[in-house]
Amino acid sequence: MFVEAFYDFLVKRQSVPEQEAFYQYYLEFNKPFFDSLNRPDLESGIKARAYRAYPSLVRDICFNKYIDERIGTKCQVVYNTKLDIEEGVDLMIVTNRNNYGICFFTKTKRAEQGRKAKENRHTLFDNVRYVEMPLKFKGKGKKDAIFLYGEKEYAELYQKLKNLAKEQAK
Repeated sequence: MFVEAFYDFLVKRQSVPEQEAFYQYYLEFNKPFFDSLNRPDLESGIKARAYRAYPSLVRDICFNKYIDERIGTKCQVVYNTKLDIEEGVDLMIVTNRNNYGICFFTKTKRAEQGRKAKENRHTLFDNVRYVEMPLKFKGKGKKDAIFLYGEKEYAELYQKLKNLAKEQAK
């Protein structure tokens, strides 16, 4: 799991790590586990996976913060690693009437395969309305950039939540 190491870095260092710094921190964070494996042959695969996970981790924390700042006191914005890892919820938005579990992912073949594989991994909460938020890369820029959710995606999320609230009011 990369999430725990990433958020541990954020809390302890009060900053978002660069990609290589994150990878090194991840190795240190999990050192007892890797030492017990005694499998140095796995390092290149672990590094590749950490590098693939990094943009998603940065994207999620930036958008969570963006939403929190935009929403203000209108409702509660909740993120924690337990919700993310154990329940598959990247962000919980709690209003007076509803709990919305937001699931962020990129609109790519690999991400969609991953979502499909995780489909039955979590037991859904009865009191949560789940909202899928795919990020489409089309026309977003250069190859190695980290694409972030922004105003367009915020407006899309806001509209989805508004529509869900209207549905429930009927």
